[in-house]
Amino acid sequence: MLEDRVPTSTLCDYNTALTSIIIMGLSRDPIYYGDLQHIDKAKKEIKIIGDGAVPPSLADSHGVSFASHGIPTEGQAGGLSISLVCKPGKGVLARVSRKDGKMQMTIVRCEVFVPEESELESRRKECGIPFWPHAFVHVHGDIDKMLESWNNEYACLGYGEDLYDQIVDFCHLTGIEAILP
Repeated sequence: MLEDRVPTSTLCDYNTALTSIIIMGLSRDPIYYGDLQHIDKAKKEIKIIGDGAVPPSLADSHGVSFASHGIPTEGQAGGLSISLVCKPGKGVLARVSRKDGKMQMTIVRCEVFVPEESELESRRKECGIPFWPHAFVHVHGDIDKMLESWNNEYACLGYGEDLYDQIVDFCHLTGIEAILP
């Protein structure tokens, strides 16, 4: 659905759905969302992994494949996911939330990168679920302030240098407090 530019979310998460709608409406590329799975504050690096809901067009040069799998939380049912590493590029990480009944959105510029070929396999294995889609992201701005305002494990990743300013403008127009770490 994300490939067809239909905003979605996991587990009926309203805030991810709203973030997905906003970014998808402003971005030229489809978006990816997943868990802030590994955070290296010293390097200002975040690894985002999701359970397979990723647009195949976001794949880097390694391409796309399907991975059938099982993880402890899935029991015997197993699952099917798209396995890829997101392509490099500039963009944003964003997340809508509510605080004291008011909408806010944390927005941070980022750059998606692909680890060196010699490190890629081990970097995907760090999380214990190497077959899920991965995005490796360098955060611009204050990562500590970003994490202080983030109230959930999910993050939406949108591609495009101009996306940051567009989202900030959208927040100002709609009365959503923009948090810019």
